[in-house]
Amino acid sequence: MRLRHLMAALAAVLVASGTAAVVAPVAASAAVVVTPLPSGFKAIQVDPVTKRAFVSSPVSSIVTVLNEAGGVVGSLSVPGAGALVIDGPTLYVASTTAGRIDAFDTTTLAKVGTFGGGALLKPTALVKAGGRLWTTTGACSSIAVQLVSIAPATGVVTTYPALPDLSYCPYLFTSATDPNVMLGFDVGLSPATVVRLDVSGPAPMVTATLRTDSSNARSAEVLPDGQTFALAAGAPYEIRTFGVNPLQPHGVVYDLGPYPNGVTATAAAGGLLAASRDAYYENDINVFRLGDPSDVLFRYDFGTYNDTALDDGL
Repeated sequence: MRLRHLMAALAAVLVASGTAAVVAPVAASAAVVVTPLPSGFKAIQVDPVTKRAFVSSPVSSIVTVLNEAGGVVGSLSVPGAGALVIDGPTLYVASTTAGRIDAFDTTTLAKVGTFGGGALLKPTALVKAGGRLWTTTGACSSIAVQLVSIAPATGVVTTYPALPDLSYCPYLFTSATDPNVMLGFDVGLSPATVVRLDVSGPAPMVTATLRTDSSNARSAEVLPDGQTFALAAGAPYEIRTFGVNPLQPHGVVYDLGPYPNGVTATAAAGGLLAASRDAYYENDINVFRLGDPSDVLFRYDFGTYNDTALDDGL
């Protein structure tokens, strides 16, 4: 789905108070660095090369740049800054109010390109697959949202007919092991239906759909093996896993409690899976040994009723 990585074995986490908490490695102490951020949150991406975390705020039209220690080292101005994806040395940012995708160098933070030129209406998703950027056009809940591809080399923007199971408010995610596969589901619909797409050709082709029994899906990620993905949904109160191909339920289930809202994983440190939830009275983050739900390596609670992990904030 996205090139999301765990920073120092665990990702930076966004909490409801609008602060970023960079959690220490699992083997280290549980010290947390709290960094005030601009109002609003949409997405977070961590660059594995520069070790920087990029956090977008549509409300403030800013992408905040943090170093590995959680300190602010810069910011990027993007109107309605929304979805993010990192591809090599480039950060792409969806501008939800200017109808375009802006590109920045992850090292210098210089703007290096812009795509779409106002042709996109409230783009909410952004991934890279099949050699192209993929985003959306159309307001969520309109049941008419369409997928859009952008060729970074040429700037060509192509809009495709709306897909029946991916036209309400698409959430897209990809596989690091198969660049031509893209998956997605509609945020806000229950139960969640996951769609697998082949994007190797001129137009996205639906190759499988799976109607799950999960409600209010909010986050997903293809796991490091490339064969399975994890889904975070408000119910049931666990992180369930599924096969990518064939698209079907997988037996590994990570018990979390109410209400799961984020998931990410890494092959580093022997394999880790981090999951967050919108939990008022219990811990907000669990880190599991990847593939072994019984092995909970780390737990963390932000400590107050109002401070909970935000949707897709890992």
